[in-house]
Amino acid sequence: MTKARKIEAGLAAAALLAGAGVWWAATGGLYGCSAADRRLGPRLVSEQVLPAHPAGLEPVGPPEAGGCDEDDRHVEVRQRYRPSVPMAEAADRYTAEVRRQGWQPQPERPGAGRCYAREAAGTVVFLDFGPSDDGTELVAHLIADPYRGVWC
Repeated sequence: MTKARKIEAGLAAAALLAGAGVWWAATGGLYGCSAADRRLGPRLVSEQVLPAHPAGLEPVGPPEAGGCDEDDRHVEVRQRYRPSVPMAEAADRYTAEVRRQGWQPQPERPGAGRCYAREAAGTVVFLDFGPSDDGTELVAHLIADPYRGVWC
């Protein structure tokens, strides 16, 4: 093989590797959600990771799988509840149900709702909940991070 052919072969191999690297990065290798990340939200809903609701809280529609956040690669699921009891009592009842189902309390964050964590769907799932912005609903929010980020 001549020197020119070796150079051409080397350039072709470098272009092929560069193209494969771009494809890998664009499909979630470096940035963004992988196919497994995208399946996690629906899996959390189908495996019923959200705690069962206690008396005094009625779900407002089905759980909403928010998809995968491309920046942080975490998955979110949200469920809203309409309380038939005062909000403080609704939050206390939900807290009791969460603990009964094995969720572990996490350190409180200023200005945030109550936060818990447990293993589910092969990863750590964080649950926080509190009143909606207008105070008419209790909102439960799951965040699952297959890369073990801490969301409380």
